Amino acid sequence: MTATASRVEPHPSWSVTERVNWLFTQLLMAALWLGFFWFGARIFRDSPIDEVVDSLIWLAQATWLYLAALALWVGFNIALYQWRGPARPNAQATTVFSQDYFGRRIKLAPEATLRDSHLIVQMKDGAKVYGHEEPLAPVPEPPQGRPILVGSEADNVTEERKEAVGA
Repeated sequence: MTATASRVEPHPSWSVTERVNWLFTQLLMAALWLGFFWFGARIFRDSPIDEVVDSLIWLAQATWLYLAALALWVGFNIALYQWRGPARPNAQATTVFSQDYFGRRIKLAPEATLRDSHLIVQMKDGAKVYGHEEPLAPVPEPPQGRPILVGSEADNVTEERKEAVGA
């Protein structure tokens, strides 16, 4: 049996949780198949034969339409492969080390490539994250109006107002 073939019995090295999951999956699949056949028999029993035949013809037509679309898609992909050649691998960003000298984890930000000349190192969740500079949020404009004066400037304005009023 190959590694990709489904198993009909649990593997001896599986843990209890894996065995329970396997058993639950087997029972669920058996129940689903039994339900499928039960509903099929019920529909066949309760429906006139011409409706069953019409439904089967409709199902066959839908299957052929799906297969035709699938064949066109596969043919298109084969033609695309022949025209362009095999896909070139993207630039991969990898790190040799998983932690730095002080024991902090090292991570790469998504879509970060180490080929770029400018990398930003940030500390996030106790890990060093190497990546590109994130765009800064736009700085909001200050509200328009009278300027707010602080300290001696405010005192000078107050004295000037008193003099202007004549107080």
